[in-house]
Amino acid sequence: MNKQERIQTIQTIRKQMQPRRILSVVFTGGAYSATHFFDQSIWSILVFLCALVISGVMLSRESFEISRVSDSTRAKRLIRLRSIMGFGIISLMLLLIITTERRGDTDMSLLYVAGFMLLGIGIETIIENRIRRADPEQPMSKEYR
Repeated sequence: MNKQERIQTIQTIRKQMQPRRILSVVFTGGAYSATHFFDQSIWSILVFLCALVISGVMLSRESFEISRVSDSTRAKRLIRLRSIMGFGIISLMLLLIITTERRGDTDMSLLYVAGFMLLGIGIETIIENRIRRADPEQPMSKEYR
């Protein structure tokens, strides 16, 4: 499969997963908001953690489907790693924001957001370069978004 066919296949996969992704984002965002509106009670935090788990499972399924397009075993692993790392960074950032706000240290939340954004950009760039070296025909994420 050439690069253009892979892009079309990946876009089809993403279109099929889009309603589930939107539902996951709405559920996670609602659970995150509930932690703020209900003074971060234990049940709202548990609902938020469940929402993160559901989002992670859906993201792993999508990354597995996208990785099937590649012929290279190394590229497949890197594609899955890219999505896991991105999800992990976002989840960790949200959890740290909740815990800092629970302690009353909201100034640290901004620092966490900035730090995790830079970390995410750096990791994404490194993994994209490794995917390009492992499988030159594999489209990068910016090419199929």
